[in-house]
Parts: sequence; C-alpha cells; structure tokens
Amino acid sequence: MHRKQLVALIVAASLSLVGCGPKKQPTKTAKPNPPSDAMTNVDTRMSELQQRAAELDAVARQLPGRDLKSDRDLVVQAFDRSSAALVLLGGPSPGGAFRQQLRIIDTVRQEIKTLSPSIADDPTIDSGLRALYNALTSVRERLFPDDPRVRQMLDVVHERVVDLDAVRGPMHSLVVAQVFSAVATTIQMMAGELSGRSAAAEAPTAAPPAPSAASVAPATAAPPASPSPAAPSAPLLPPSIGVPVAPAAPATPLPPATR
Repeated sequence: MHRKQLVALIVAASLSLVGCGPKKQPTKTAKPNPPSDAMTNVDTRMSELQQRAAELDAVARQLPGRDLKSDRDLVVQAFDRSSAALVLLGGPSPGGAFRQQLRIIDTVRQEIKTLSPSIADDPTIDSGLRALYNALTSVRERLFPDDPRVRQMLDVVHERVVDLDAVRGPMHSLVVAQVFSAVATTIQMMAGELSGRSAAAEAPTAAPPAPSAASVAPATAAPPASPSPAAPSAPLLPPSIGVPVAPAAPATPLPPATR
C-alpha cells in the first residue's frame, strides 16, 4: 500500500470518528417558578397576611431585648415578619419603588446579623424602619387612598419614626419597639380591610323576590253584569181635557149660632 493511500485512510478514519462522537444536547431553558398559592388565591393570601401581622405584633411586644444580642435578634425577626407581610400586601405585581423598599429592608436585616457588638446599630435600624414606613405608604396610596383609619395609623408610624432621631441608647430601643408595634397594628388593619373587601366581592347577590300568585296569574275580567229588568212604570193618566168630572157635593150649611 502506497504511502499516500495510507495517509488517506488515516484521515478518513479520523473524520469518521469525529462524526460519530456524542452530539451536543440543546441547552434547556429553566422554566420560571410558578407563583405561590398565596399570590393566586385571595383567601390564602389574606390568611397568611393576618398570620404575619400577628407574629410581628408578638415580636414587637418582646422588644427591647434584655441585652444587645437578644435585642438585635428580635429586631431581625421583626424586620423578617414585616417584610413577609409587605410582600403579601404588595401582591403579585408590586411597583418598582415598593420592591426597592423591600430590598432595603432585607439589606438592613442582613447587616444587623453581622454587626460587631462594638458598632452602634441605631443608624442601620433607622434606615430599615424608614424603608418600612415608605413601603406602607405605597400600599396605602395604591389600596387605601380614601381610608381615614389607615391614614391615621400611618401618621402614628411616622411620628414614631421621627422620634428615632431624638433618642439614643436604651431609649432608642424603646422607640424601635413602638415603631414595630404601630406597624403591626397598621398591617392588621389593612389585612382586615382587604378581607372585608374579598368577602363582599364573593358574596352572592340577593335574588329578586318571587312574584306573588296574583301577579303571575293573568287578571280575568269579570263579565259585565246583565241589566236587571226595569220595574213596570205606573200608567200615565190621560190628560184631563175631555174627561167628565163628577160634580162636587153641596156644602152642608152651619146651624145658626145661639146667643
């Protein structure tokens, strides 16, 4: 076998091996996670929202903690419950500003976990509470624009947030507890309002009253009463002209009066 033929056979064999190699599988695109039942079922969403609000209220009642570590742990739990409740309030299609506030709250929650005991946590907690207030304001503007009770409760939250700038130390922890307590009350009120709306929307409309038998049966006109025969009238007397009249009896003379 000539050298050229040998080289040709080697090249052909190499090409056949390359062609028989494993083929590339097409890249599969990961399907997005389906929305949770809490976002598609209104009843489930409202039930979880009320549960998160109750959990936040329970944590707020334990604030401030007995020491720095326990206090920070409780604050982290309070931010966690607040964020979970806000996600449910925002619904499946929240706005961009609302999502930004949620990211700030989550960042603050993570930072508090890693803060050194020697670093003051007041500024970090304050920024998270302001984001929490702004997120609740977005919810009120979108879902409760004309509700005076929700507006009044948010005013209370705002007053407590403003108080954060005036206190430090143990008093600051106390005001933080008051902010979370006001937030829990506001979320519980919002959840109650939304549950009432959902129940009213699902309530069946009242059926119209059933028609009475008198209105269903066609009114039958009573047959006209047959005229009763007229009583025979007395015969009219003929006119007196030409009819002989009997002469009147002569008057009896009166006896003469005696004196």
